[in-house]
Amino acid sequence: MPDPQLSAPIAAIAVFLLAMMLDLVGGGSQLLGRLPGPDALLFQWASTLRTRLNKAGRSAAVIRARAAGVCLVMSVVLFALGALANILLLSLPGSIIAAIFLALIIGQKVTRQAARDVLAAMQSGLGGASEDRFAAARWAIERLAFRFGDGLVANLCAFAIGGFALLLPFRFLSMLSAVGAPSGQARSSDPFDQSVQAIFQPVAFIPACLARGFVAAAIALHPNGRPWSALTARSKDKTLRTQALTSRRIVMAAYLFGMAINTALDPAAPSVRWMGPEGGRARLSAADIARALSVARTAETIVMALLAATLLAAAGYWA
Repeated sequence: MPDPQLSAPIAAIAVFLLAMMLDLVGGGSQLLGRLPGPDALLFQWASTLRTRLNKAGRSAAVIRARAAGVCLVMSVVLFALGALANILLLSLPGSIIAAIFLALIIGQKVTRQAARDVLAAMQSGLGGASEDRFAAARWAIERLAFRFGDGLVANLCAFAIGGFALLLPFRFLSMLSAVGAPSGQARSSDPFDQSVQAIFQPVAFIPACLARGFVAAAIALHPNGRPWSALTARSKDKTLRTQALTSRRIVMAAYLFGMAINTALDPAAPSVRWMGPEGGRARLSAADIARALSVARTAETIVMALLAATLLAAAGYWA
């Protein structure tokens, strides 16, 4: 007879694996056509709350308290809604709906397609001046790293542990964090955003480290990859000259150090903030994007294989 304590996370893993397959085939956010996805709705909600609570003229202490309060209250509300969703959806009849919901926030295929568009433009000689093409290449690689860590691995961790009860609060905190740092890199000087980051970044830290491990494993399977550099990149703080948010910097650094590239056209300029090894190459080419895409696909395949192996092991346990 299945152990109830074991079957709940196994059911969550099965639904998440199905969601990854739907994203792989249907493109995640394209599944509902023009309808907004869950992250878009949560982002709008978070943006509205931030605007209403972060009023000019208030003291920094009051604004920080408001930010902490909205994080706590919304986490509790969404935890309750998520617990109800677990009851309704984490069963065979509702698993398809749950998987579609998850596919909408995984977003790996859409992110890879955006990188392919940049790759096609560079291969055809389009994209404006060379500096613009280098910037577009860096953006493509950054998005691959950010979405793998934040869109896939972090969501997997939250969902496997608590289903929607943990996933919904985590996504709200992620969206509230994104409102204050739209690019995913710069730290905001606003006290409201600083308070949000103080709450969210410790939560996102462990999934980011796990994502770094997956990226390092993927890089190890590619010629001339540097998996150990990808795995230990976080310890090389003196070369991570950036104000990037910690959780996203960890995954990005794994890509950069593992592929021996960086994000600075002029690392010697003291005013330029950049990431990657000091000897890395910043004038990125179409080959660099193609390699990053291959790493992203490999890392996702490793995650899917791990989930499938977990389900097979659970099936053997129950047999």
